[in-house]
Amino acid sequence: METLTSVLNQQYENLKVYEDLLQTNQLTFEQVGELSGEVLFYTDEDFNLRYLNREGRDWIGLSSGNSKNIELDFNEKFYHPDTLQYELPKVRNFFENQQLGSIYSNYQQVFNSKINAYCICLVIFKKLKSVCYGYLTMTIPISKFVGLNKKMLRIISEEMFRDSHRCQFNQLTERESEILKLLAVGRNNPEISDDLFISRHTVEKHRKNINRKLGIHGFKDILDYAYAFDLV
Repeated sequence: METLTSVLNQQYENLKVYEDLLQTNQLTFEQVGELSGEVLFYTDEDFNLRYLNREGRDWIGLSSGNSKNIELDFNEKFYHPDTLQYELPKVRNFFENQQLGSIYSNYQQVFNSKINAYCICLVIFKKLKSVCYGYLTMTIPISKFVGLNKKMLRIISEEMFRDSHRCQFNQLTERESEILKLLAVGRNNPEISDDLFISRHTVEKHRKNINRKLGIHGFKDILDYAYAFDLV
């Protein structure tokens, strides 16, 4: 049975082999892409697409003859907006501060044209130097990992939610965070008023501010923030 760790280690090694084959001109990007069996693509240092293999074109619903048409808006079609805003800058920062040969991996939301929805994927970046400057990137849907249980899926989802909603959460005052925590464990306005020794009117005012800052529309939204930011 394949586990997340075993797959990750194997793909790390694969990326190193692919890099060596490319840098020594033993294989082209097209040939390496055929070897992979996973979604594999190459971007320049500004994340502009330069190559996308057959699995990648199939993933986003692109025929082999139209690969050039995707270069200008590949990131917008492939990645979730939160990934573009928060995750790709992390990738750039990582490689600016790490030794050559390092590999970066994280979980990202990637659009799958077959189901017309975003899927959580393990995305692995290897920065190329010398002959090719840019990033060789492999994307693997976590649904392929047989050993990935529900608990791990929940942890991954919470991690992604935390990364993409950190700016909103950081807008909360200390008192608002305290009230959000109480709301998550089921306390109502009168109970929160008694717990914190503040008026009900003040509680209602704080709740309105919390709803506005976080875009809260129901109890599920409260729980999403509470679990992701370790309030409960």
